[in-house]
Amino acid sequence: MTNLDRTQLGAMLFDDEFAGPLDLARWNTVLPWGSGGKDSHVITDDASLNAFAPGAVTAAKGCVLQAAKGASLFGMAWSSGMICSKQQFAPPLYVEVKAQLPKGAGLHSGIWLYGEAQEIDIVETLGLDPCTGYCTTHYGPGEKLYVEKQYRRLDTSAQPINFGLTWTAANLVFYQNDVEVARIATPAGQTVPMWLLVTLGVGGWGGTPAPALTSAQLLVAHARVYQWKGA
Repeated sequence: MTNLDRTQLGAMLFDDEFAGPLDLARWNTVLPWGSGGKDSHVITDDASLNAFAPGAVTAAKGCVLQAAKGASLFGMAWSSGMICSKQQFAPPLYVEVKAQLPKGAGLHSGIWLYGEAQEIDIVETLGLDPCTGYCTTHYGPGEKLYVEKQYRRLDTSAQPINFGLTWTAANLVFYQNDVEVARIATPAGQTVPMWLLVTLGVGGWGGTPAPALTSAQLLVAHARVYQWKGA
């Protein structure tokens, strides 16, 4: 395990500090693969309880993804927020999102990259255990093949944390506050351009929400993408 070498950061390709209203020229608030209907708002293959609603995203001093219990789009029990970059990125890259992820049974937070039949989960957390992070690469037909690494380090619900990824043709290296937490060999062909997403889900892998849980929020302090000069 090594620390991130910031001397290897190259040109900045993308930077949003979320100092004002969400820049809709740079971000979408729905899923990138949808046709504009339910498939743009609901992840339909994992028993999620939420629909992603544009109104559940606000930005001023940071970007807030809000989840709320109650009637939502397409009859879902919850509404929640997500952002997806309109720009796609390809390696060699360093991607960094500073975020505070919520705690609570039933919540599933993700910071990830998605492209054609490819996905890299920079971090996923489950609200029952915000100290455990999951780093995963999905690839192959239908993204059915995957490699996952799991680690326990910081409480991601206690304060904003820098979640980072160096992505090269050789390796995917995952960081928390510049400390390496996982490393996966890059699958063959996983160099296609991908969008950057931050999502707050309810249900599905997150489990059944606690009865007392009626709302939650995920805070994004910044999102940055750099060229990577290192190996």
